[in-house]
Amino acid sequence: MLVFFFSGIIPRALNMLEVEGKGLTAYLQDVLFASRISDPFLASFAGAFTYLLIWFLILRFFYQRARIFKV
Repeated sequence: MLVFFFSGIIPRALNMLEVEGKGLTAYLQDVLFASRISDPFLASFAGAFTYLLIWFLILRFFYQRARIFKV
């Protein structure tokens, strides 16, 4: 439930921060992935996979400390 709630809020909050006329997530996508990977599909996949990995690490941190959030 934690991921469901924050996975919708965090991108919206990050897009409120503008860098060079773009939202922060679009800017990071361009700088970190699109500039290094020529295929747009693979660049988008790398960005999505990185986002998934970040959530996995956050949830693993909570799980190891027995912080389970239930609804």
